[in-house]
Amino acid sequence: MQSLTYGELLRGNRNFRNLLAGQFISELGNWFNFIAGLGLVRVVSEASPKAAGLLFVCRILPFALVSPIAGTFVDRFSRRTVMIASDLSRVAIALVFLLVTSAENLWIAYAATVLLSTFGAFFDGAKNAATPNLTGKEVYKYDDKGNISEMTLLNPDGSLLSKETYKYEFDFAGNWNKMTTAVAVIEGGKMSFEPTEVTYRSIMYYLDENMMKMANRLVQIRNRPTLQQQSRPRTRA
Repeated sequence: MQSLTYGELLRGNRNFRNLLAGQFISELGNWFNFIAGLGLVRVVSEASPKAAGLLFVCRILPFALVSPIAGTFVDRFSRRTVMIASDLSRVAIALVFLLVTSAENLWIAYAATVLLSTFGAFFDGAKNAATPNLTGKEVYKYDDKGNISEMTLLNPDGSLLSKETYKYEFDFAGNWNKMTTAVAVIEGGKMSFEPTEVTYRSIMYYLDENMMKMANRLVQIRNRPTLQQQSRPRTRA
């Protein structure tokens, strides 16, 4: 199976082209923010090496600490939503640098740098997770709970090779305990989905206060009389 060249990928994959253009602009913004922030700290602190070094720490350390957490986080939510929310948050945070006017306000620059680096870790995690879906052979869609709802397998030229959908049943805690896989079948020029596999899983929960609340709520719902039972007239003996 032949792989796409970068030129073919850019010409034929609009989503990847948009992501690449947005990432190029985002990286320019990150670089200008770093230069401007460093210049601001040096001016306000009268070129203190300690102040500049602390800015580097605030920029590098949070990214290194948050990146593993961000990678797990973006697997449960829409990558597109995470990237947009992260960038909008960084826009608002970048404006906070305007409040730094003296050495006493340097803590604002440090705090803003930490937040920028933290949201940057979430953005990079979502971007890295989304890129294979745009450039690779498999394209995934997710439901509002972060579960895969659809998988499309593409040929190198972008044509459809196969398609699967996934439907879930959930337990009282909101985790799926049954997954039905259906494969796309084309017959008579129409596409339909035929179930091919059912996957079950059991989850053991530790009993704590939150589990007790959810279990009690479930019992109340199950014991609640239905509308038909409520409207049924009572007969006298």
